[in-house]
Amino acid sequence: MLAELGFVRAAGASRIDVETRLGPPPESFESGRIVGYAVFLDVRSHHLSLVPAVGEASHPSIVPGACFGLMIEYSREGAIVRHALIRQGSPRCPKQMSP
Repeated sequence: MLAELGFVRAAGASRIDVETRLGPPPESFESGRIVGYAVFLDVRSHHLSLVPAVGEASHPSIVPGACFGLMIEYSREGAIVRHALIRQGSPRCPKQMSP
């Protein structure tokens, strides 16, 4: 998983922790119990980021669309129950991520 997402694995991590660091989720399912964030690739630096570069659509170094989706499931109390980084998007995206 991306180093900047290590806090998601921490014991006791919560919805408040996630939204404080990543902002409100762009995708939400099951009345907000499951949320999703997009992860993008800069092909020049080969770094992944949760936020696409400004002007992503016209910037040649950013792969259009997300490479991965970060999905998080919360308990009723807001604790993280599960999380997954799911590959999607462009064939130029890396095929796998190191844990």
